[in-house]
Amino acid sequence: MKTHDELVSRFEAICGRHSYRKIAPANLLRSPNEQPYFVFSPLLNVVDALINGVDHERCFVTQPCLRSRERYKYEFSPLGTHFQKLFSVFDIIPAPHSHIVETVSELIRSLHLNGERLCWLIPDDNAGFAAAVRREGWRNVWPTNMESSRCLIPGLMGSSHYVRIVYQYGNGMVPIANLVLINADDACASLDSVFFTDRLTFILEGRESVLDTYLYKGLMDLINDIGGFSPREKRATPQILRAAGALVHAGLTPGPKKASHILRKLIRDVLTGFMTLNLTVTDDLLCAFATRTAQCLMIYDAQFAEISAEQFHRWLRSEHQLFAQNYSEHMPVAMEKISHLLVQKCVTLEALRDLSSTYGIPVDILLKSVNETGLVTVADQAVVEYSTKPQQYPFAEHAAMTLAPYSWYRRTPYQIRDGRWRGAPEELDHREGTT
Repeated sequence: MKTHDELVSRFEAICGRHSYRKIAPANLLRSPNEQPYFVFSPLLNVVDALINGVDHERCFVTQPCLRSRERYKYEFSPLGTHFQKLFSVFDIIPAPHSHIVETVSELIRSLHLNGERLCWLIPDDNAGFAAAVRREGWRNVWPTNMESSRCLIPGLMGSSHYVRIVYQYGNGMVPIANLVLINADDACASLDSVFFTDRLTFILEGRESVLDTYLYKGLMDLINDIGGFSPREKRATPQILRAAGALVHAGLTPGPKKASHILRKLIRDVLTGFMTLNLTVTDDLLCAFATRTAQCLMIYDAQFAEISAEQFHRWLRSEHQLFAQNYSEHMPVAMEKISHLLVQKCVTLEALRDLSSTYGIPVDILLKSVNETGLVTVADQAVVEYSTKPQQYPFAEHAAMTLAPYSWYRRTPYQIRDGRWRGAPEELDHREGTT
């Protein structure tokens, strides 16, 4: 059994012994037409189950999730994966701190990590929970500022805080789990939690990043065999392909609107990377990437055994044809506009983004064309931020806050009432938000 599967199996067995009930994971594609289009947090699955009348006071789930589209571009971060499974444990009704800590501690100890390297970051006003952690034998319990650890879910902001569990590894601290204590007092709290199983996999295997694990081996071997990939594209390409393949498996097709448009963007991000690397895109190349993507997904989860490499290849080929056609039609016009901007000495990243929006040419390609003139250099700020200096774990304090689109929480009035998560279907506002 592989590392990732082993730790998930251990977690599920432990939760079963602690009287938690397993709920089925939701389809990654929630709705092709209504936001949120995808499951980006196991909490979405649990709230849906409660709204639909499935009443589990204590439950756990291993839920496939899709993170923010831009996360994979962080060149030096070994932590985030665009598509991943998250293991979550929930106490819907308030549970004693001792029960929560005992369960979480058994989950962590089952991994056989070095306890001296593990730290609990607990808000400084949660003394009761901190005391329960110490009674369980954990020595590194660090108080954190209450405001900096506040849970940013509207409706719960005044009553919920993050407890972060981090592990000293490599050059810093890797967050391996987040606990959200809801309506906590000195003795009890409701619990929302997430364990980052992909991160735990690279720690248990002694790797430098998630991409160095067996979960990505097929795609990374292909990229290394082809050669010439920049560090950024070497990191981005396998993550985008695996996410796109998972969405195709969920029944989505590339298109111009709503969820289909996000899949199209993912595929075109890969094609953009190929173009910026001056890689000759052939049908054989697309077929190889489609095949390796399907293999990686099947290794990750048996449910993806049904994914068709041939079908994914067909979508890659179709999107490449449309992409190449748009490039040949609009790139000359865009370059003419850039020439005028060069004469006026007003080439900026914002100006290139405007051209990208107008002509449908990705900003990365326009950046490359401008910088190749040698007349001016325009920096991609995302690359500058993550490539000019080594980054410590965690790479951005706000990173955990971007796991879920704020717009969904803002429009979902669930809350704890009478010891229950409440939120009736008629209360929900399904209007389309912004991407």
